[in-house]
Amino acid sequence: MAGDENVRVSEKLDFNTFEFEFENLHYAEGRGRTYVIFDVKPQSEGGRGKRLWGYVRNNPLDDHAEVILMSKINDHLETHQGNYTMTWYMSWSPCGNCSSELVPWLKNLEEQQHTLTMHFSRIYDKDRAVDHRGLCDLQRVVSNYFQMGVMRKKEVKKCLAEYVEASGRTLRWLRTTTSNAGRRRRKLYSILVRCAGMRESGMPLHLFT
Repeated sequence: MAGDENVRVSEKLDFNTFEFEFENLHYAEGRGRTYVIFDVKPQSEGGRGKRLWGYVRNNPLDDHAEVILMSKINDHLETHQGNYTMTWYMSWSPCGNCSSELVPWLKNLEEQQHTLTMHFSRIYDKDRAVDHRGLCDLQRVVSNYFQMGVMRKKEVKKCLAEYVEASGRTLRWLRTTTSNAGRRRRKLYSILVRCAGMRESGMPLHLFT
């Protein structure tokens, strides 16, 4: 463990935790925590950059996982110069409050020419209107520097291969990943179209296919 107890640096996520927390269900009963597996890699080899990877979980009733991770990455960027390619694998999409903090942070990342790709397993919409607006706000800053979308089987397998202490174990819900991801993706598309009026404006939706 490195630093805050909710941030594990250079440490793989336990298989049982991944299997429970990242299952892409519609009704995810008992899954109240947010986990983010992250990888922050230098864009060029041999430069001054240094890789930062691991996972973070939210601090219940206090800091959300995304806020904790943004702070961790900010500290890393201050002490390890260079341009970075960042990838997040999230058990839940950001809530409305986290989205409002992510938007200016993402714009700052773009100014510094860092990139971030955000994959999430489930759509968080406990406070539907606020959370849906937050996803729309994130969609508005999608660019060559920031992409977001639903985790597919490809991302699940990558997590198992690189970021989860799987030890050859079989994920019980892997066979249903594709169909469930399709449902989550259609839900995300519906949210973005409805709350942002993209159908009427003709704005494209840059979602993973």
